[in-house]
Amino acid sequence: MKKTIKAICVFIAAVLILSIHTTASASEDRSITLNYSPGVCSFRFYKIADLSTDGQLSLVAPFTDYTDSIDTLDRIGELNADEMRLLSATLEAVVLRDKLTPKYIDSSSQNGVLTITNPERGIYLIIGEQTKDEKYLYTPSPLLVSVPHLLENGSWENHVTIEHTKLQKEEHGNDVTKYRVRKIWKDTGYRSIRPTEITVQLLQNGILYDTVILSKENDWSYEWENLPSDFNWTVVEKKIPNGYFLSVDKKKNGIILTNRYKEPPPPPEEEIPQTGQLWWPVPVLFALGCAFLYLGVLSKKARKHKGERYEKD
Repeated sequence: MKKTIKAICVFIAAVLILSIHTTASASEDRSITLNYSPGVCSFRFYKIADLSTDGQLSLVAPFTDYTDSIDTLDRIGELNADEMRLLSATLEAVVLRDKLTPKYIDSSSQNGVLTITNPERGIYLIIGEQTKDEKYLYTPSPLLVSVPHLLENGSWENHVTIEHTKLQKEEHGNDVTKYRVRKIWKDTGYRSIRPTEITVQLLQNGILYDTVILSKENDWSYEWENLPSDFNWTVVEKKIPNGYFLSVDKKKNGIILTNRYKEPPPPPEEEIPQTGQLWWPVPVLFALGCAFLYLGVLSKKARKHKGERYEKD
């Protein structure tokens, strides 16, 4: 009887363990699903940061090397929608410039659906290739996505779906197009540190196409003309100036590169030295000094008055 009860207990324990393990495994299933309306398109997924089970973010290589030049990268978990848009465009530019390797590469199906099954936990930059049909060019906008994703009610969703991937849609009847770059400096009070010129690179579908110099002489701007229209064009600085952060803002037919100077931190407030010496006697000694000085003045006046009295006598 005892052996039978023991066997039943062991069986129940095994079932419970298996059930817990199965539930835990199921809860760890994750996915990223893109719905891309034009249809077939190749997407690259770059892992930017790890996401721990308690919601803590930590950047991963090689993006740990970009915090000195992209200030919002360290705050990726607390950015608003517009800041995320700018960070996405900035990261796209440096990823293309530096030819970084994606974590995943996959293409959407004919009906425009792409699913990455069980990706590693973290934040991903997603970049799609330009596609076209008989009438339009489609250029997907870069985007950042977290998996799992934190919902407004405070819970985590393991299966992330981007219902409508943002894209730029334009007719490609023209054979050529224009593309403009403009540099904006945010360094009031530190203009003497600003470089006299910077080098920017024009990329055609991520491949270097042209290099130009921007300076005060050309009003920190340049426009390319007669570019083939059936390509995705973007611009990035070849090297970000020392002491500056970079931000990239993509427009329909151009790009704005902003360099913001890293203002030095304010000097620390002066503190009373902590040398182990007692400082309370200082005001006491100062008061005693004043008292002795006052008594000395009184004594001198008294002697003078006494001498005058003797002379009268």
